[in-house]
Amino acid sequence: MSQASRAAYCQRLLAVDRALALLNEDEYGWCVTCGKDIEPLRLEIQPESVLCVSCQQ
Repeated sequence: MSQASRAAYCQRLLAVDRALALLNEDEYGWCVTCGKDIEPLRLEIQPESVLCVSCQQ
């Protein structure tokens, strides 16, 4: 595995861990920046998302 691939994998794993922590705190699905709902389609595509589309941009 290349170093870049490994770094990307580790970054995604950390994002998944953060999303699971939010799920355990009943905070999953809410943008951590603005507090609005994260769009369900976005969560389907990228379940580890912690930002809504607006805040991600």
